[in-house]
Amino acid sequence: MCQILLVACFITAANAENITEAKKTYHVVLTGMINEASALWVEEGINEAINKGADLVILEMDTPGGTVSASQTLADFIFKDVDIEVVAYINTKAYSGGTMVALACDAIYMDQRVGTIGDVAPVTATGEMLPEKVQTVIRETMANYGRQNGYPVALVLAMVTPDYTVYRLKLEEEEGYEFVRKVEMDVWSEDKKNKIAFKELLVANGELLTISTPQAVEYGLAKAGVTSRLHLFDELGIEPHNVRRIYLTLTQRFLTFLNTLSPLFLIGGLILLYMELNEPGLGVPGILGIICLGTFFLVKFTLDYAEFFEIILFSIGLTLILIELFIIPGFGFMGAGGISLIFVSLVLMLQQFRLPSSPSEIKAFQFNLVEVTAVFLVVLFGLILMARYLGKIPVLSKVIRNDNLASALAYNDTGGTSAVSRVQGVKISDMIGTQGIAITSLHPAGKAEFNDEQYDVVAEGEFIEKGEKIEVLDAHGSRLGVRRLNK
Repeated sequence: MCQILLVACFITAANAENITEAKKTYHVVLTGMINEASALWVEEGINEAINKGADLVILEMDTPGGTVSASQTLADFIFKDVDIEVVAYINTKAYSGGTMVALACDAIYMDQRVGTIGDVAPVTATGEMLPEKVQTVIRETMANYGRQNGYPVALVLAMVTPDYTVYRLKLEEEEGYEFVRKVEMDVWSEDKKNKIAFKELLVANGELLTISTPQAVEYGLAKAGVTSRLHLFDELGIEPHNVRRIYLTLTQRFLTFLNTLSPLFLIGGLILLYMELNEPGLGVPGILGIICLGTFFLVKFTLDYAEFFEIILFSIGLTLILIELFIIPGFGFMGAGGISLIFVSLVLMLQQFRLPSSPSEIKAFQFNLVEVTAVFLVVLFGLILMARYLGKIPVLSKVIRNDNLASALAYNDTGGTSAVSRVQGVKISDMIGTQGIAITSLHPAGKAEFNDEQYDVVAEGEFIEKGEKIEVLDAHGSRLGVRRLNK
């Protein structure tokens, strides 16, 4: 018994030690132009993280640059005044002043698909290069960042001034590559020049260095390329639940709040749009559905989860479903393909990566599959409930017509057999010309009654209201094609 207690105490102490050693990590996001206001927000965010006992700050960046003074002030603050580790995560781009800020950080990680840095040449608002005295200050500042943080200084300088020719060299009997400017090589001794075993031109005279993630990693400017924040956390050896977000603006707070409600926007939008499709005319359900889905897309797009690819995929899926409903009724290939595309697009909108490539991404991908599946099940359950009870609510029954929704979801009441199976059991030639009555609105699909039997039908040429007399023209797959009976 004593041995068991000792083992239990040992395990508890070990777990406590692991918890203690876990890095307290805070996440700050810098997007858009770097100006005095945004630079101040980032400084305040980092100071807030330090005051909360942070061990590490992740500075996520997507910026085209900004003013020289604001960028250098922020970079100097990170480089000189922050005693904890600061990691730059370039999730899209960090040009000009953004590169300066990134180089001031202890390490740089970049999105492996679209990450780009470089082109720090100081220019005016009209695109004219600032004088040499300004370039000299920026070159020396960035060279200092490079020397202290272990970045190739020659490449750093080539980002500022287009007057340098830079080579990648490998010398005999030496490991690794060197990055050397031509002006430095010109003063080498002949013996050293003769030891050059490999020589590659990286930056030609007149060019400003701008490089993407693979080259940045290869040349030692970035530590690694990652596919998402979760992948970055794995690279840094931290658990996602140990990362806390520092909100810099009210907009960020509001968008994050809306993001927590995104499943509700999605569920509401899908249900309302389905109701509108069964009662066309862009009424209240259509307007509310567009607002819900629009909010969902806007939030995901702004927070860098959704891209145009996912939105286009969703649109194609919705188009296929519309074709199934209005052009070739009878749930088949188009409808199934549309639902599948919408499912895939929604899963992708919940994550920053396409396919998982790290342990945390795999966990997130599995969770997203479950979440979207749950959303679809809730939507289906909600539609069934509304088909059964919506018409009994006085106010809503006047705004939203329930008969089409019920006809789209319900089975025939007699024997539990669907109208489709009944059509399959009757010769189409025997049905053509048969007269009956629409028991739901046909916009264009719905249900009708012929000879005391219910059938799935689709109106041809015009919408037909509930209660109107109709006759059978032909068949569309498993549905009968009907028209309004001439009075």
